Amino acid sequence: MNAPLMIEDRSARIRPRGSSSLLLWATALFFVLFVVWAAVTELDRTVRGAGRVVASSQLQVVSNLEGGIVEAIFVRTGQVVARGAELIRLDRTQSGSEFGSGQATLNSLDAKVARLSAEVAGRTPRYPPARDRASAEGIAIERALPETTLLRVRLETGRTHQIRVHLEAIGHPVAGDPEYGGSSAGPDLGL
Repeated sequence: MNAPLMIEDRSARIRPRGSSSLLLWATALFFVLFVVWAAVTELDRTVRGAGRVVASSQLQVVSNLEGGIVEAIFVRTGQVVARGAELIRLDRTQSGSEFGSGQATLNSLDAKVARLSAEVAGRTPRYPPARDRASAEGIAIERALPETTLLRVRLETGRTHQIRVHLEAIGHPVAGDPEYGGSSAGPDLGL
């Protein structure tokens, strides 16, 4: 039972498609045209320059994460420097203002921590001493904050209805006023 072996002709499957052949011929034509152009074209001028090759292991990058304006440069190109030597000096205007801004934020946060810690403990807050004008402002804001959470109104006229309706209309009803939408859970303000 030796049946003859049938070998299938797969050459049709192996042949490249038309688009592949087109791409191959276009690429080959491009390179041929480039070589011809390079051989025929004359250069207008040749530029030569003198230079020096320095190993990159000797070069060190000087950088500052915040950037800034260079005020003075204390070294020359190629000069050997010792570790810790002053290379450049940056203008202190930008770094000084950023430092002051950071200090003001720190002082304000210290005052906020003092106020919130006192609220949690149920005691009067003890604020840190003011270090400068910015910290004094932050402490003043934190001291005033508990007093500004409620609107204190002393009605000296007979226009209580108008005031209550206006406060309700802007979304801030009088606390403890059940007649005009304020919750009864708020403090009694005697209105």
